[in-house]
Amino acid sequence: MSSTREEIVIQEEQPHGTTHGVEHQTEIKYPIALLIFITVWCILGIVAFVYSLMCFGSSGTMVEKIIGLLLSLFFGPLYFIYYKFSNTYCKSNSFSGGKKYKKRN
Repeated sequence: MSSTREEIVIQEEQPHGTTHGVEHQTEIKYPIALLIFITVWCILGIVAFVYSLMCFGSSGTMVEKIIGLLLSLFFGPLYFIYYKFSNTYCKSNSFSGGKKYKKRN
């Protein structure tokens, strides 16, 4: 009689139709996806910050350059929307200080 009581208790503790492995897999998928998203967001944010610093040596007003820097700091990868659609911001790159060197013959 005691063995049937133990079986009943064991059956009541386990949910019907699910296994522990399947539940565990679905619980882990979302944090891993979130971790990957945050990692990619941070890497693209760093790249955006470097791009905004490089644009200080190119065309555009100082206000546009500061806006680009602030966008890269606070919004990360969304900076590239400003970079792409701004008509005058960071269009001609003159990182050599505006000097053009002639090729020697």
